[in-house]
Amino acid sequence: MIRASVANVTNSRPEAPYYVKALALGLSAYLIGIHLWTWILTLSLFLGGRSDFRQLYTAGYMVRSGNAHELYEYDAQLHFQNRLVSPGDIALPFNHLAYEALLFVLFPSVVPSCVLRITRFQPHRSRDYI
Repeated sequence: MIRASVANVTNSRPEAPYYVKALALGLSAYLIGIHLWTWILTLSLFLGGRSDFRQLYTAGYMVRSGNAHELYEYDAQLHFQNRLVSPGDIALPFNHLAYEALLFVLFPSVVPSCVLRITRFQPHRSRDYI
């Protein structure tokens, strides 16, 4: 009889205290809430074309078309961003290391009209591509 009670004690797991469970649930709910709130606040910026896509797509296109020497020039970036992505008053400067633009070199050649339509949430307008 003593051995049976010892076996039950060693096989049972101690239950976590209530504050550990409450902390785990509360922390996860807090993090989910912060994440959703951030998306709600920045959605208008993304729909307005102010996302990283504008600068990264343009940088890949500039390298691919032989304009890599102008990668960090503001006026050149504004020209290409207005021509390729969407018209805007200001350019979003490419603020990454130069070799990172190589990651986006093939991106403009995949399916430019499809990529632009998806990221801008606007109907397709025909544009000239090299």
